[in-house]
Amino acid sequence: MLMVNSPYFFIIFILAGIFFMITTKRLYAFAAWIPALVPFYFLLVYIFYLYWYGHNLGLHGGGAFAGIKPFMPTVFGEGKVAQFTTESYPYYGFFIALGGFVSFVFALLLKRKALKTS
Repeated sequence: MLMVNSPYFFIIFILAGIFFMITTKRLYAFAAWIPALVPFYFLLVYIFYLYWYGHNLGLHGGGAFAGIKPFMPTVFGEGKVAQFTTESYPYYGFFIALGGFVSFVFALLLKRKALKTS
């Protein structure tokens, strides 16, 4: 359900960013934190799906996966599940999202400074 609704979450993030740009009150700074934390939302959803699939294999193949113990693949780095090696590293999109986080933090600081001087 979460992944099906993800385009709507991004619309909410864009609207919150626009609201942050338009408003002049310091009280509404939370509107910048909502889209700024996108990389961390992604990490939480990613960790949830890794955990869920590793602990609910019986739902995906009937008795074919009955003998496999529940497991949690490595989130970042190299890991081992049974005799298989798993690799999980961030890619371009995650670094772009981190750049957006840094940009929003700078925008918050600059807007705070501008509101103090005016």
